[in-house]
Amino acid sequence: MSSASRPTPDAKHHRIAVVGAGCAGSSLAVEFAARGIDADVTLFDPAEPAADRTWCFWETTPHRFADAITKRWPRVTVRGGGTESTIDVGDTPYACVRASDFHRLAAEAIDASGCTVRRGVSVEAIRETDTGVELDLASHGATLGTEKFDFVFDGRPQRKLDAANESEPTLLQHFGGIELAVPAGTLDTSVATLMDFDVPQHDGAHFMYALPFASDRVLVESTFLTPKVGRGIDYEANAMTYAREVLG
Repeated sequence: MSSASRPTPDAKHHRIAVVGAGCAGSSLAVEFAARGIDADVTLFDPAEPAADRTWCFWETTPHRFADAITKRWPRVTVRGGGTESTIDVGDTPYACVRASDFHRLAAEAIDASGCTVRRGVSVEAIRETDTGVELDLASHGATLGTEKFDFVFDGRPQRKLDAANESEPTLLQHFGGIELAVPAGTLDTSVATLMDFDVPQHDGAHFMYALPFASDRVLVESTFLTPKVGRGIDYEANAMTYAREVLG
């Protein structure tokens, strides 16, 4: 909502819609509940939560998902041009949350708050009006009609990039990898490899990323920064090669 004359979500009493129940949308719904905002909050998502990813971040401040953290690393390594730097970040560790743990904690908090969760409902359009925001809703291809809210927060990923300004080219980050089981005692679990650029660069700016969750388990990802997502990049093969030749 852009008009300064309209109420804020801290005022009494409003209907709030959160579009998308991923990390951003669910975190926002949890925050509304934790702060005791007097509002009817509805969370929309067309699908059930997927447990197919991890989210990593610098743990710089207390947060509501500390119990969902799988692993913290007090040191991180960056390599490039034949040099290596390992940095002690113990006061602000690099932390990882698995989607399954995040969604479990988020669901518990959201259920306890009384927030309405509408799974299987997609938001087809969002229109701002003088009296609120209208959402066009659908489910499995069938139109459900239009509902009005005072505030709407859209937590969905951008559907496309604005490439109109060719003088400012866009670089896309794309990646893939695998989680490997290795012999016990193989890995130093105190160090995360954030960026290792000492790998082939012929497909674009390329670095490897390795997170040892335990001495016998590691996530290895092959990451590229390119103007377009290229075809034929075998992320998993890159990860396997890196695991053999660099991680041993």
